[in-house]
This record gives sequence, C-alpha cells and structure tokens, in this order.
Amino acid sequence: MNVFFTFSLSGMIFLSSVASASAGEALRLGTAPAGSLSFTFGAALSQLIGKHTDMRVEVLPQGDVVALPLMESREMDLIAIANDALGYAYDGKGIYEKQTDGRGFDLRVLALGARYPATIVVAGDSGIKDYRGLKGKRVVLDYATQQAFSLGSRASLVSGGLRESDVTVLSASNIQTAVQLLLERKADGIFGRIGMPALRRLEANRKGAMYLSSGEERWEEVQRISNAYLPMKLKKPFGVPEGAVFVAQNLSLAARPDLPEEIAYKIVKVLWERESDLAKHHPQFCHLVKERFASEVSTAPYHPGAIRFFSEKGIWLNKMQARQENLLYRYGRLAIR
Repeated sequence: MNVFFTFSLSGMIFLSSVASASAGEALRLGTAPAGSLSFTFGAALSQLIGKHTDMRVEVLPQGDVVALPLMESREMDLIAIANDALGYAYDGKGIYEKQTDGRGFDLRVLALGARYPATIVVAGDSGIKDYRGLKGKRVVLDYATQQAFSLGSRASLVSGGLRESDVTVLSASNIQTAVQLLLERKADGIFGRIGMPALRRLEANRKGAMYLSSGEERWEEVQRISNAYLPMKLKKPFGVPEGAVFVAQNLSLAARPDLPEEIAYKIVKVLWERESDLAKHHPQFCHLVKERFASEVSTAPYHPGAIRFFSEKGIWLNKMQARQENLLYRYGRLAIR
C-alpha cells in the first residue's frame, strides 16, 4: 500500500509516495517534517533538479529515523540532515544505536549546505538575560527522535558555560511541544534555531523570544559533542545584541553509498551552479557558500561523485582526503568508496 503526502511551497504542490524504488522512477529525498529548514531545503532542491536536469526528486517529510532505514533498503536515495545528527547516524550513536545495533547507517555526503545558528531561547518577559540566568531553571534538552535538537541543546548549554546538572532537564516530543511548554510557563528555556517557523508563536507572545548569546571560549568542549559545531556571529538578530555568538552547523545533503556516481555528480553540479537560487526559499540559505560544500568538518565520508566534482573545481584538498580515509577506515566501509 502506498502512503501519500501533499505539501506546498511558494504556491507549488508536491506529491510523494512511499513505494519500491526502481529504474526510471524519481529519486526520493527524506527530510524533517514540514516547517523545518530541512524540509524547505528539500523542496527547493526538488524544484532545482526538476528544472535544470532530466531527473525528478520526490520529497518525503518523515524525519531521519524513518528515512535512514529506507535508505538501507534502497527505498530512499537522499536525505537532508543536520551535520551533527549525520555523524551520530554514521557512527551508530544516540538514538541510532538501537536502530542499527551500534553499527550505524552507511551514508555518503554530497554537500554541506547552509550554516544555521542556534541557541537556548527564553521568553522576553522571563527576566533571563544570559546563560547564567538559566542556572536552576527548567530547560528542554531532550527532543525524542529529533537527535539534532537533543544534541544542539546540549552543545548550546555547554557553550554558555553550563552543565546538565546546572538545570532541571525537561523532555518534549518535538519543538512545537517545547514552544507550548514555554508559552504555558512550564519551561524556562528551549532549544531553537534562528528563524525557525515554530518560534513565531513565542515571538508574538510573552514579549517575544530572547536568543541567548554563548560566547567563544568553550568551543573545544562543545566540539566533544560533535565536530559539526562552529561559532557564528549575527548582526542584530531579533532579541539579541549585535555581535552575539551562536552554535552553528551545516545542513548536510547525503546519499546512500550505492547511488550511481553520475547521479551524485549531477546533483552536486546543479547545487553548485544554482546555489544563489536557494536563497529565494529561506533567508538562512543566504549563508550558503558553495566553496564550503566540501569540508573537513563533514561527519560522514563523501560520495565518489561529489569528490569527482569538487576535484574538478579544485576545492577537494588534502585535509579533506585525509578526513575521508579516516572515516572510511575507522568503520571498515571500503567496499563502496
């Protein structure tokens, strides 16, 4: 039986079906649910590929815990996933340990996408002005199957100089539930990405959203959680002073390892050539820099098709090849390179 999802972006309707993949069918791209940056990127990429290549991409907004097993069974071809969650999925850690018995999901990166900043968010009327004000407060750190949120919340807390033991840890099934807890004053802080649609309700209530600045002194400790994280400064973002520093990471586009090399090459090529078109779909895509599609901060190895393209462009450097070999040899995943 097929399961159908419909959704719209900029007036366009996309229809996706879960079915067995076969030759000549559209590629299937897994994303987070509608309203997420991952979903918006997937829908935009689907448009670009459909318009500028002979391929089609169907977007399935089911979340990575559904999409990743489907990639193993070749019912899914691509996934848009946060770089920290990608590394945990590849390593078989966190929520992915049980899914894979600790062996991890074998994935290959096509490109590191836009960087997006995140932090702990509090209500404007809470009286909390910085991370020190969170001590002893109730903070949502656990987000069920949304591994990237659970990781990012902890990285943000560490960047602000706190430990889990410094706060009362709360759980939420998703970011929407976390926002509701904040609105109902049942939580004092939640994890949030700048520009996240789910935070609009908070921005319209309780005197708005306050995004806490973390500083730049604790990055070695932050990167023990994941080397995906980078410090990022923003100019006058809503609710924070100019020059505030946030925990940032890339949204990654990854593929199953046996995706044909030519298909991977063509996808990366259209992303490279049409990178500026993505900014029309979301402000965060303005932070997309194609020269950073290939990077040693990737938490999983690259696909051969992507490496071929980046080598032609002269941006596949020795340090990236060293990182590639380390990731492949570390897990013995050399059969498909």
